[in-house]
Amino acid sequence: MAKENSTGIFSYGNFLIPAEKDLPLWAVIACDQFTSEPEYWDEVGRLTCGHTSSYQMIFPEAYLSDENTGRITEIHQYMRDSIEKDFFRRYPDAFIYVERTLSDGRIRHGLTGFLDLETYDWHSQTELPVRATEHTVAERIPPRLAVREKAPLDLSHIMLLCDDPQKSLIEYACSVKDRLPVIYDFDLMMGGGRIRGYLMQGNEAETMQKRINEYCMRKYESSDNPVCFLAGDGNHSLAAAREAYIRSGDPAKRYAVCELINIHDPSLEFEPIHRILKGIDPEHFLKTIKEEMTAEEGEPFTLIAGGKEYEMHLRASYGTFVLGALQPFLDSYVDRFGGEPDYIHGADTVRRLCGEDIVGILLPPIRKDDFFANVEKNGVLPRKTFSMGESNEKRYYLETAEL
Repeated sequence: MAKENSTGIFSYGNFLIPAEKDLPLWAVIACDQFTSEPEYWDEVGRLTCGHTSSYQMIFPEAYLSDENTGRITEIHQYMRDSIEKDFFRRYPDAFIYVERTLSDGRIRHGLTGFLDLETYDWHSQTELPVRATEHTVAERIPPRLAVREKAPLDLSHIMLLCDDPQKSLIEYACSVKDRLPVIYDFDLMMGGGRIRGYLMQGNEAETMQKRINEYCMRKYESSDNPVCFLAGDGNHSLAAAREAYIRSGDPAKRYAVCELINIHDPSLEFEPIHRILKGIDPEHFLKTIKEEMTAEEGEPFTLIAGGKEYEMHLRASYGTFVLGALQPFLDSYVDRFGGEPDYIHGADTVRRLCGEDIVGILLPPIRKDDFFANVEKNGVLPRKTFSMGESNEKRYYLETAEL
């Protein structure tokens, strides 16, 4: 758990990490990846069979069913067994600076620490300083909550975002890494690239804590509704952790392991998730969206209808966040006239799918510079607004802590 009596929103704490020889089979990717590819998880199960692995302590969503009790019970037992047999090395009062080499050679920089769950809320209009990026689907929380409530270990795939154009936090850790001990350095399984972790304790941890607290103070001084951190990936798991803490009131469950990443890290690419509507009349849709949403000037987006592409502009009264305005319109259109929405990665795929009864909307790139400001102003973004990297670039379970 985090440092006792910690006053920071994001703090150093007490980590458990397997010995380096065990790490290649210990670390597996986030449970919400490859949900339509159970063969991926079948192979992970084959690779880790007979070894202590985080695979035994998570519930891949590809395997979720109506009856999950048996596997959840096994997860809790595997966790208890790993603690009892002293499988982990202990690193007290620490941050861990992380360098993740992605498959294309780019390096993503992160800082693993502990988030105070009393500072976080996933509901849309919260005023707490840590929020979700996108709409949280409440129905996805119960299976994760069932794991978290009785879990003796915190296994995390949560990536928090900070808005630090001054590069005073994670980039500082990078600048001092030559004097930090490397506590892991290995290739991740199943094409996940490579990962290296540096231990920050003592004066280095205190200096980093001070920098994080100063960053949060700057946020509070600059806004009446400040957002210090956003849950970029793993929000449903973070929501489950919060609910488990609220229900139990147990101080040991107050903190959640998260990796903090600067939204301005060049390796972090935000790709918009485009929209299509199936089973509609493209001409009617084109007429309706022009009448209700567009003008001669404003924020641009592209509509594909009837085999043609139209560059359109959102009316100024709707602001600068295109999807924030278009998603309610799309929902309303479906309610009024029918149609089936879908969410599509890649503009070329949208173009290929559009046909005589399918229209597509190509959304503009996600702007990092006003991303936090949009959440402050408009609340959490619509679900499936953006994708933060490819599936094999998501966080792997690695660092853990006792609950």
